[in-house]
Amino acid sequence: MPPLEVGDDGSLTIGGVEVGELAERYGTPLYVTDEGRLRMNYRRLSAAFERWYPKFRINYAIKANSNLSIISILRQEGAGADCSNMEEITLAKMAGVPSSRIIYTGNYNSEEELRGAIEVGRHRES
Repeated sequence: MPPLEVGDDGSLTIGGVEVGELAERYGTPLYVTDEGRLRMNYRRLSAAFERWYPKFRINYAIKANSNLSIISILRQEGAGADCSNMEEITLAKMAGVPSSRIIYTGNYNSEEELRGAIEVGRHRES
């Protein structure tokens, strides 16, 4: 099933769900993500790189979209988290990303934030 389809009547569907129904149920403005498409895109990207780089790993930049459901889906697919502040580390942990799969790339952080990130790293799970 294509991620976006326009019916003969002009209705738009995302992942098989009619957009008008979503708007009625949840109101607007509304952000809609097709979980199947997200998983498919992750797998395609991962496979393309793993073919040439077997130790390749994807780390999702949480600043791109901090929605916990999206972070969790990407974690389920194997992604780690690229975080640039403590709030993003907190979101990654809430979505179940293990400390060992969180990278901290902030280049403008205070000493307090750096200490906090180090503390998270000390409490590594799997």
